[in-house]
Parts: sequence; structure tokens; C-alpha cells
Amino acid sequence: MTIERQHVIPTVAIVGGGAAGSLVALHVLRCAVAPVRVVLLDRHGSHGRGVAYANDPYEHRLNVPASRLATSADRPQAFVEWLIAAGADPESEPFATRAQYGTFLEEQLAAAATGASAAGATLECRAIAVNDVVSREEHEQLILDDGTSIRADAVVLALGPPTAPADPTLRPDTPQSFPSPWEPDALDAPAPGSTVLLRGAGLTAIDAALALLRAQPDLTVQLVSRTGELARAHAGGGAVRAVDAAPAPHLPAWLQETAPLAWSSVRAAAVDLAQRHAAAGGDERDLVDALRPHVTALWQRLGPQEQAAFLRSDLRAWEVRRHRMAPSVAARVAAFRASGHIQTTIGRVAAVRLVNEGYEVELRGAPGGRVVVQRIIDCGGFGRTDRQSEASLLHTLAARGRIEPDVHALGIRSDAEGRVLASSGDTQLRLAVIGALRRGDLWESTAIPELRSQAEQLARVFIAPLLSGAGAES
Repeated sequence: MTIERQHVIPTVAIVGGGAAGSLVALHVLRCAVAPVRVVLLDRHGSHGRGVAYANDPYEHRLNVPASRLATSADRPQAFVEWLIAAGADPESEPFATRAQYGTFLEEQLAAAATGASAAGATLECRAIAVNDVVSREEHEQLILDDGTSIRADAVVLALGPPTAPADPTLRPDTPQSFPSPWEPDALDAPAPGSTVLLRGAGLTAIDAALALLRAQPDLTVQLVSRTGELARAHAGGGAVRAVDAAPAPHLPAWLQETAPLAWSSVRAAAVDLAQRHAAAGGDERDLVDALRPHVTALWQRLGPQEQAAFLRSDLRAWEVRRHRMAPSVAARVAAFRASGHIQTTIGRVAAVRLVNEGYEVELRGAPGGRVVVQRIIDCGGFGRTDRQSEASLLHTLAARGRIEPDVHALGIRSDAEGRVLASSGDTQLRLAVIGALRRGDLWESTAIPELRSQAEQLARVFIAPLLSGAGAES
């Protein structure tokens, strides 16, 4: 095995080149005052974009207004300014496309690398998978898919959410059943008059439905989910300043406390707060947005059993209010529902059989119980960290005790600064995590504002101290 050696310049390796990993790289480069080598590794080569912000042809819209998507807290309007310079009008359409944001991230990353070059900092973007991260006495060793390895002084896992394995119930071994909408050909135009079944009704399913209907207008898309609820819409009105300027509702003082909570008590208080806010003429969306800064503290005050109660009974009710559609997207969805092109069904897929017309799907809990469709796409959301394939990096690290799933298997355990906790409970001083894999500890850990805050913290608290003592040959 070939080991890359860097005897003088310290190395930061970031595994995952999507938004989370790119934000870490960006902030390390912006903070650089001495030579540092930043290596951004992405198995798909999608540095800066990842899956979420790919340069796709479907014009998927973000579900967060542009004014909240800056890469740095000291330039909160950076993305808005970028859109204006690119000829867009964020006043009339504050929800940019995902592809636009991906381009913005790419350019911000490139600019940070250029600016840091004066300090001797470099950025390497490599399209390769990382198979393992091995702890050595004074460094970390990343084992790459081509048999080489990288010696690093600090490693950040920016892998995104755990993937769900293909569900054999959906017959993913057949040509028109896809384990995710990002699979090749999944969103290609079906034959006219077809019906496509999407399992799930979240924002990913909405994006997939709109992409399919754009490719084939003569189509019925059936969204099957446990509740049948779709995401609410953001407030309209257009102007960037109007989206951010809504007055915050009055929140109760107990949100500032630290005592443990029962989910039943939190739920009752939230319902009462929502009713009083509505009675005063308030908008539910303003209340949800005002609660957002308190969500992590609330999640941590619940404790594992009470968190499980929330996940079991009220997760979807929160998600449809917290993760909302852009107004223009919501309007298109409403029009397609009115015309029958998008249909929602409460139930779950119990069995799938091949028939001459395509697939006969048995839906448990749904009226009618059976539907014949020509394509199936699983849009069911995140997987669990305790059910990863043996080929995955997460499985490899867990098998050796380097990481441990959190109690709900939403992600992996870490300390307050993002340093990974081993299965022994020990803090690993050279290995950190960002983003969706911190959901079990923080809950709010997937949106750009949270990723930006975590990236800034990692650059300042985790990486900078390691680099100050690195660089000597060992």
C-alpha cells in the first residue's frame, strides 16, 4: 500500500464533498494563517454539490429562502448578492433552485482556496471512496478505494444521512423499481398514461413527482405514506426582506430552562401555544420558526425514552410544518392534486407482484387495498446507522468500535464540539463529524444554517488546535 506523506504541512481530510464537507473545507481555508493541506474526498466527485445541490435538469427549488443560505455568519446576504449578480431576482422569487445553490457553493469553495493560497494553504478535491479511517499513534490514516492511503492530522466525517438498504418488498431487482429517485433512469419519462408509485410523501417525493410530471405530463403519481400528509407551504409575498422580517411570537419562559421534560408535556404546551397564537391572528409558520433555535435544547432535555415517544407519535406532524415547500412549488403541487395527476394515499406497501401491466401493489391500510402501477420509486427517507451494508465506511468504523450509533440510530455519537465518541465512550481527538450524522445528539442538524454553524465551530475548536501542534515528521 502506498502512503502519501506530508512531513511539514499538516493535513485535514474531509470525507464527503457535499454541502457539509464543503463548508468545513471553506471555513478551514478562510481561517488559514499558515500552510495547511485540505483534502476533500467524495466518491461521486460532486464537490460542493453532493446529491442535494446537483446540477440537475429538473429545476428543483430549495425549501429555504436565499437570505438564510449564506456560507458565513459575517456575510448573511452573500447568496442573495450572488443571485443578483447572476441575473436572478430574489425579491420576486426568494427560493432559488438547488442547482443555483450548488454553483454558489462551488464558487465559494474555489474563492476560499484562492484566498488561502497566500498563507500556503491548498485544497485538493478527489473523486474517490474512503474505505476506512485507522487511528495511528500520532495521526489518522485514511484507506482509499484504490489501495493508497492519506496521512491526516484531523479527519471530519461529512457523509450525509445514513442510507436505507433497498427494500426487497418493492422488488428492486426488477427494471422499473428503484431504491431511490437518484438512481439512473428513475426520473426518466414514463410511457403516456402510466401510474408511478412513490413510497413516501416528504420533500424528496415531491421533487420526484414534479420531475416525473415535467418529463411526462400524461402521468399519475401516487404518493403512499403512513399519514398522507404533505409539507406545508412557506408564506408567499416574495420579497427577501419580508420572508425574514415576520415578528416572532411570544415564547414561554420554560424554553430557557434546563430541567428534563416529558414529551407529553411538551406536546400539550406546544398545542396550547399554537392555539393561543392562532387566536391572536398569528401564523403557525412564524411560531415554528421562532421555536427552531430552541429545538436542540428541547431534544436534549427530553432524554432517550421521551425522544422515542416523539419519533413514534409526532415526528411527521413536526416535519410537515418545519420543512416546508417554496410557495411556487406548493402551488404546482396543489394544481397537480386538483387535476388528479398527484394523488396521496394513507397506507404502506405490503407486497408487490409482477403482472402484465407492470406491478400490482398491495397497500395495507389503504381504501381499495390494491393498485397497478408501471414504476415504483422508494422515497422513504433516511436509513439507520445500525443497518448499514458491510461495504460502507460507517459499518467498517462501527465494527472496529471507532464510532457508535446513537440510541435511536439516527446518526453516531459525538461530543458538544462534534468530536466522535468511540464505542468505549472515549472522545476521539482527531476524528469529528458534521451534519445529518449528529441528528441523534442535536436533532436540528441537516439544514444549511446548522451546517454552517457546525463547520465554523469545527474549524475553530476542533481543527485549529490540532494543526497548531502538527507538521513535524513522526
